[in-house]
Amino acid sequence: KFQLLANPLQSVRLDTQEALIDVYIFRLNTLLDKGTRNRLLENLRQLCEQADTQMNETKHINDDLMGKIDADLKQIQQKVFEEQEGMKYREQEFLDIQQRMGEELMNNQRQQEKVWRDITYSFKELQELSEGRFKECENWMKEVEKHERRKVEYNAVLQVCEDHSRTLTEMLHDCNACEQLLRNFDEFIRGATKTITALADSTTAQCDDWALEDQKTYLVVFREFYMRLGEFLFKKQKRLEEVDRMIRNCEFQIDFCKETLDPDLHKYREQLKELQVRRVDVSERVQRMQVRGDDRAAQFMPHEDALRAAEYEFDSPLLEMHEDIVDRRARVLGQRQKFIDKDKEELVDKEAEGIEHLVVTTKQARKTGVSSLVHPLSPGKGKKKESSASTIVPPQEIIPNTGSPQAPVK
Repeated sequence: KFQLLANPLQSVRLDTQEALIDVYIFRLNTLLDKGTRNRLLENLRQLCEQADTQMNETKHINDDLMGKIDADLKQIQQKVFEEQEGMKYREQEFLDIQQRMGEELMNNQRQQEKVWRDITYSFKELQELSEGRFKECENWMKEVEKHERRKVEYNAVLQVCEDHSRTLTEMLHDCNACEQLLRNFDEFIRGATKTITALADSTTAQCDDWALEDQKTYLVVFREFYMRLGEFLFKKQKRLEEVDRMIRNCEFQIDFCKETLDPDLHKYREQLKELQVRRVDVSERVQRMQVRGDDRAAQFMPHEDALRAAEYEFDSPLLEMHEDIVDRRARVLGQRQKFIDKDKEELVDKEAEGIEHLVVTTKQARKTGVSSLVHPLSPGKGKKKESSASTIVPPQEIIPNTGSPQAPVK
């Protein structure tokens, strides 16, 4: 009755301790979960990379724009210089033409006066000179018109260049302001990154301290659970070995009953079926407990490594449990050796001596032809001088005694 009550109580205690272990594992996973910090740092890193990329692209675009502005300004200055030089040349050319035209007109005037004085002599020459004067005046008007048009074009070009230069100067000022803003934004990002990283590190350090304390408590709970599980598993394994031994004994009883025509053959067969069912149940329990222990040990190993990394001195519960199992198995092996030696003496040695004595007496009786030398079936009817070792052991006495490790369960 005590064994029937102890097994459920052991299972309940193991389940309770395992539930407590799950609570500590959940708390430790929450404290040691670096996912939040890692995600924060990863998002921060991505944000910094995006900001760096955007700033680099903006700086590149700004530099390209400033280069183009500088090139346009140089082209505009070159264009203004060329226009000014051209205008100077055209002004000088206009002055030269004007001077030449004045000289020509003065010369024509003098010649006209001379002709008019000599009109009677060269009317035809006067006419040619008049036509020449008209042509020169027409050419002069064309040059004046052309010069005025060039002045208008020059003023228009200068106005466009000045407007474009003013616009480019404003854009260059905006680019410089943008570059200063980018520098300020970069400094802000660096400062924010350092602040967030320091906050995350301080928070993580505090969580690591809490996790270390919980790991120490988890070590105590896991040691108690694992030692109790090892003890319970050891008992179940020995129970499984006992059931296997009982099954072998029952099979031996069945074979022996077939030889001796024992009417209890049906009872032993029923008992063998019950033992096989019981063995399957015990074997499944042992397997479940082994898997259960391996899973919990695998969950504990990372925390054991973490405790050792924190330089916390302790004995591993896995080693303690296996050392305890070794001690238990050694004690059971010593007890089993005593039973085996006793059974060997009772069932093997004495039987071998009896068989040897029967062989000797049987050979003597066959050799001499005296049948009375054969030992009688009843030990009480033999000669008193014969030792007990010469008695024939009945088949029923070969069956193991009740209470020994080889005795069947009835």
